[in-house]
Amino acid sequence: MQSFMKQWQAVVFPLSLTSLMYVGSFFLKSLILLSSWKELRNQGGDVLLNCIKDGLQNCISWMLSVASNVSVWRNYIVSKPYTKRIINIKKAFGYQPPKFQQFDGKANPRQHIAHFIETCNDAGK
Repeated sequence: MQSFMKQWQAVVFPLSLTSLMYVGSFFLKSLILLSSWKELRNQGGDVLLNCIKDGLQNCISWMLSVASNVSVWRNYIVSKPYTKRIINIKKAFGYQPPKFQQFDGKANPRQHIAHFIETCNDAGK
């Protein structure tokens, strides 16, 4: 039962934190849509049809811009194991971070770990 709880937490916590980030953006878009409704109501005319049309167009354009923006995916979807403070630390001239290969589950795990340790030992040279 404890194993199941740990697996459950490993899935639910990161997803809930990621969803909280998007809730803020959704809330902001909702406020913008609400203000455009009020603006259209003050101008008169067919408010409901114009609001629905404008809202759908804005929503679609926002989704396309987020989906096509690679930096959004890197910053929000791909997690980093360290803080921005560590990322911004000055490195020596010519420093190249070591290249790691992600384990695919098909090869020999001992060989993969041995390669990882060898790469880490060579990182300071």
